[in-house]
Amino acid sequence: LVFACTNAFMLYRIYEERKGIPPPLSSLEQDVYDEHFLPHGVTPRMFEKLLHKSKKIHLRRGDVLLQKGHLYHSVYIVASGATNAVTGNM
Repeated sequence: LVFACTNAFMLYRIYEERKGIPPPLSSLEQDVYDEHFLPHGVTPRMFEKLLHKSKKIHLRRGDVLLQKGHLYHSVYIVASGATNAVTGNM
C-alpha cells in the first residue's frame, strides 16, 4: 500500500511538472538553475515558482547585504559576482 501511494504521488508530481510549457529562462537564470538547483533535484517548474516569488536586487562593491545580529526572513542567492564575510569591527 505504501509503495502504491508513493508511486501515485510521484506520478502526480511528474504530471504536474509537465503541464504547460514554462517560459524560457534568461541565460543568467539558466546558469543559476544548472549550477545550484538542478543537482539537488529541483525541477524546472519548482525553479519557475521560486523565480516568480523572488525579487532581484543589485549591489555594488562595498554594499552590505547582511549584518550580524539582525533577524532575516529571506534567502539570498548570489547569482554573479562574489561576497566577502567580515566579522568584528570594520
